[in-house]
Amino acid sequence: MSMSSEESQARLAAIVASSDDAIVSKNLQGIVQSWNAAAERIFGYTAEEMIGQPITKILPPERLDEEIEILNKLKRGERVDHFQTIRLTKGGRRIDISVTISPIRDATGKIIGASKIARDISEIKNNARERERMYELGKSLAGALDVHALVQHITDVSTELSGAEFGSFFYNVVNTDGESYMLYTLSGMPRENFSKFPMPRNTKVFAPTFSGEGAVRSDDITRDPRYGHNEPYFGMPNGHLPVRSYLAVPVISRSKEVLGGLFFGHSQPGVFTEHAEVLVSAIAGHAGVALDNLRLNRELQESADRFRQLANSIPQL
Repeated sequence: MSMSSEESQARLAAIVASSDDAIVSKNLQGIVQSWNAAAERIFGYTAEEMIGQPITKILPPERLDEEIEILNKLKRGERVDHFQTIRLTKGGRRIDISVTISPIRDATGKIIGASKIARDISEIKNNARERERMYELGKSLAGALDVHALVQHITDVSTELSGAEFGSFFYNVVNTDGESYMLYTLSGMPRENFSKFPMPRNTKVFAPTFSGEGAVRSDDITRDPRYGHNEPYFGMPNGHLPVRSYLAVPVISRSKEVLGGLFFGHSQPGVFTEHAEVLVSAIAGHAGVALDNLRLNRELQESADRFRQLANSIPQL
């Protein structure tokens, strides 16, 4: 028994509505004609916000030429299969997608537009990128000889993988006289933007990190009950980087000594996920071992130097 045209259209509409992939149609001028529920979920725009708008609304500025190339192919009747690219969400987040685009023809066979199926492959891409970056970091930690270079690399990689706008690593060092003091590395911001502010103190927000209690993750640190109680700023100093999303993880040695902390911020709320916290905690664990090894190597070198000095001071018999 064959289905009527109305039944076929209803079934097609149900498939489009329930699809996990974004299904979008546009005309040959790139104006959106339809926008399904999955497109709303993936890109953050409702159908009302996108229908009648140019599809370039979700393209990064450096990828606008892609739309011209795609439209030219469609006008020639060509199909674009599994094209991997980057698009923007309503909040400005860049996501990796795979798109298949096919020409739409009218009853006479004339090409009047295009249908696009887009799949969010950010998680797949991110997993591959995370494995690659963690492998690179592991190699650099194993062969590290310079403390500051090591800590800077840790800061850069963890800032990238966490999704932070900016990150820092505050760490303790001991000089040749046995005096302990704090240094820091930054990622995602110029050093001069931070150098005018004092070192973080052991306030209620920072205490869990500097005491080694565990990670702190907040969707909006300005709404945290521990925030804004300390003089003289009662929050962030004027001119400080805008921090809403906050993530901090202690770096602890094998002997349970707190060596420092990794701190990350983002100007938008709700950025740091549980996965980001787990990832940065793993990096912090590796960092603790690497810093332990560097300190041990330095102590062994100093011991060897003292032995050589002692041996050289003994008169030759």
